[in-house]
Amino acid sequence: MIPPDVSVKGDWNKPEILDELKDSGITLEPIQAQALHVMGLLFLNFESAGHSLCFDCRLAANYYLQSYLLACTAIELLGRCKKGKNHHDPQANLRRGIDEVGLSTVPTNGQLPDGTYYTYTTDDLVTLRNLAAHGQAVATVQRKRRDVILHIELLDSFPQKLLSAFAKFYEGLRNNKSDRDLLADSGVEPVHYCYSGSARLCTS
Repeated sequence: MIPPDVSVKGDWNKPEILDELKDSGITLEPIQAQALHVMGLLFLNFESAGHSLCFDCRLAANYYLQSYLLACTAIELLGRCKKGKNHHDPQANLRRGIDEVGLSTVPTNGQLPDGTYYTYTTDDLVTLRNLAAHGQAVATVQRKRRDVILHIELLDSFPQKLLSAFAKFYEGLRNNKSDRDLLADSGVEPVHYCYSGSARLCTS
């Protein structure tokens, strides 16, 4: 349950990394174009999660679960880009991303009947993503049925941890050939974006 007075915590604003890439003014090699595309998607989903929470602070509770889904979309993409050729399993990509971001355990102040405090595990986060994406009230994760719990403190640590993971990923692309090779093998390719008011398809 999320009370109606849920508050938005953390800074969900885009940092300067994307501007540095966008404004570089250089002719991009294929791997550079791929990196720019991925970094843009990471921050687009990140900011969208924040905008969903802040769209109307009075209604933040209504958008909390979908903000979590958008954050997980970025986390899954990061995991895919860190797995290379083994990129065809979305759940495995999400798990890898959760580990990369440092969210394998997420403590809360939610007290359980036995007096302990609820801590999210990777399986819990995957289960909750399944609920947000597919409407599964009770999801099966690794052949085990799991109850779904949504706590108002879940997203509190996400902004800082995601931005730190994005920055680490970016530095890895700049400095490590192995990271660039994994990205090249990820299957995430740049596309030509076109915003048009007509029904006609845009071509580059």
